[in-house]
Formats: sequence, structure tokens, C-alpha cells
Amino acid sequence: TIATLPFKVEKARFLKAKKGLVKIMNASNTLIVIENDKLMEVVPHLPLNKAFMVMDQLMSYTIMSFVDVVTKPSIINVDLTDLRSVMERGGLSTILISEGEISDPRGIVIDALNRPFVMDMDYSKASGAVIHVTMGEDAPLSSMYMAIDAISSFLKKEARIIIGARIAPEFENRMRILVILTGIKLPIVEDVIKLKGMEEKNKRMYDIHEI
Repeated sequence: TIATLPFKVEKARFLKAKKGLVKIMNASNTLIVIENDKLMEVVPHLPLNKAFMVMDQLMSYTIMSFVDVVTKPSIINVDLTDLRSVMERGGLSTILISEGEISDPRGIVIDALNRPFVMDMDYSKASGAVIHVTMGEDAPLSSMYMAIDAISSFLKKEARIIIGARIAPEFENRMRILVILTGIKLPIVEDVIKLKGMEEKNKRMYDIHEI
């Protein structure tokens, strides 16, 4: 499931969306969250209608990235079983995407980690990751390895990691990294879960008092 959150300045609407997010999360194997506030970082000077078109394109690109990882022929394949093993009961998830020169794989990774689709994300607690690398025909194995190693170094030791790699002629001297992180922690959701737990606890105490 993919869900977007309103701008935080929308106050009541944002709070309502956060509560709805928890309900969606409980009904989904994996929930990918994208925040409208990210538009202020990516395209702050675009007109409103064009900015939201960017968000629509982002969601479309996210879905197509999933499809490409599974369906396009790869040197190292990621099949549906692999994807399911990471994303089943994956909880809150996000996607990191970046592209750059093949000579700087670590720089591409840092760029992806610094531009997540959600704010204040703690990816160090992620329970799983699908890492897919797309690069040109002459790309060295070492570049792919350095990129994957850089990503895995940010994750906890017991995280389940699935690796995929595809050769694409149009990526001459370039590399694209797609990372699907599952089991991440988001403060905006954790706050709602804690509040909901306190409300349920108070309700139980009230019910006991009434009896």
C-alpha cells in the first residue's frame, strides 16, 4: 500500500491522516509513506499544480520501480518470493532512489539516504531491504559491491537483505540505486500509536471503575 500525508501546516487534516495511517498500516503487509512536505525540499519554487504533479509522478515511478525489479531480466534476479519474504509483514516502509556516476557508488548511496520520501526516518532500525542496482554494460563488479556494502552498513546486522542487479545499455558510466526499506520507524506514526495505546488504557481503567 502507498499512502501520502498532507502538509503538516494543515494541522487537523494532518492529524486525521496520521490516525488513518495507523489503521492502513494495521490492514497492510507493507505501507510505503510519502509526505507532501518533501515537495518543499524537492520543488519549493514550482507552482502548486505542477508541484502536485511531481508527487503523482513520484507515486507512479515508485509503482513502476517495483514492477521493473521483478519483471525485467536481470543479472541478479529479484523474484516475487524474494520480494514477499522482505515485504510480508514489513510494516512501515519507504523507497530510496538515486542515480549518478558509476565512479562514485558511495556518493550515490549517501544522496539516496539524504533524500528519503519521508521526514525524520530512522532507517537504522529497518528490518529488511531490497537493494536493486542498474548500471551499464562495462560497469565493474566493484562499483555494485561498494554501493550495496555502503547501504548495508547503515542497517542493523540482523536485517534481511535481498540484492538485485540489472544491466541496461542506456546507463553508460552511470548507476541507479533503488532501495526498498521495510520495518522503519517514523516519529509521526509512533506518536499516534502511543497516544492510541494511552487512550485504550484509560478506557479500560474507566470501564473497570464503572463496574
